Amino acid sequence: YDGVQSTIDISGSTAANLVFNLPSIVSSQSNAFLEDDSTSGNNIAQLRSGNSTFPTTIFTNPTASAAISPGNSGDTLTLNSLATTDFSSSLTLGSAASPFSSITFAGGLTLAANNSLSANATGTISLPNATSNLAVSGTGSIGLTTAQNISFSTGSSIASVDGAITLSANQQATPTGGDFIGIDISGATVQATGAGAVTLHGMGGDASTHFQRGVHVGSAALVSGGTGGLLVVGQGGGSVAASSNDGVLLDGAS
Repeated sequence: YDGVQSTIDISGSTAANLVFNLPSIVSSQSNAFLEDDSTSGNNIAQLRSGNSTFPTTIFTNPTASAAISPGNSGDTLTLNSLATTDFSSSLTLGSAASPFSSITFAGGLTLAANNSLSANATGTISLPNATSNLAVSGTGSIGLTTAQNISFSTGSSIASVDGAITLSANQQATPTGGDFIGIDISGATVQATGAGAVTLHGMGGDASTHFQRGVHVGSAALVSGGTGGLLVVGQGGGSVAASSNDGVLLDGAS
């Protein structure tokens, strides 16, 4: 995006792979939204700026993949509900070399068989609603990686069949400071139902307050691997004066 003012509509053609590079803006950032174009079931979605840093782009569901990269380190991305009939290709949000500041899965996303989801952020990756349900099938996988934390709200879920689910929070060489639980799954579900493996690696913040846990699974949450197994590794953070900084805490969960 550079110098374009009006809405861009490329829904008249279908691409195999789409790549969106958000603009690099000095002393500012983009608050991007990936969402339905307001007409459900028409195989069309849109990428929109919540703060007018780039024009809304309307596009047809690509046949293979879509990738969105931030222009600045402060860029945020929110995914609103996308019906399977509007977007179902593989999706890459940021990368290890160019992560978003934060990624919010405010609505559901179900990809077509064997398609995968990958998301990278420096800050929080959140599933904040009961409708924040991410699902892949076949060999499709889900990987969420952040330099800070991953949070789930009650009713949210991540599901795969034969593909892996990998959640990684605060695992870089220099841990992120702050007050947070690395991976907090409360009343939510993370599950592979076929051959898929589920792997969780989390480290808590370094605040002097309590509960800087690595991985917390509680409030009737379900975390379950397929025949590929389940691995949960957590490291508590916090200062010397803090307490209850468990590496892994299972609290009323299964």
